[in-house]
Amino acid sequence: MPKQNFESDKNAFLAALRDIGSAGNGALRSALGWAESRYWKAHAALFESGEIKKGRGRGGSVSTSHARAPKRSTIGAKQKPVKRAVKRR
Repeated sequence: MPKQNFESDKNAFLAALRDIGSAGNGALRSALGWAESRYWKAHAALFESGEIKKGRGRGGSVSTSHARAPKRSTIGAKQKPVKRAVKRR
């Protein structure tokens, strides 16, 4: 497969996965309409580069490695007091 087509396959894989969020391998392959060999070649390259993570499931699943939204900063935020158990005698 020419390098240009392989790059476009990886981009299509990531775009479809971002739209879905997390997906089973079978469902994502079906959504892309790809043959198994084409799907697994892109999957392997994206996993090796750290762009996707493998998940659980009957046929396995994938998700993007990048967080969707950054966590809120707690710097300067008021924290709730911790309630402690009172020992009774």
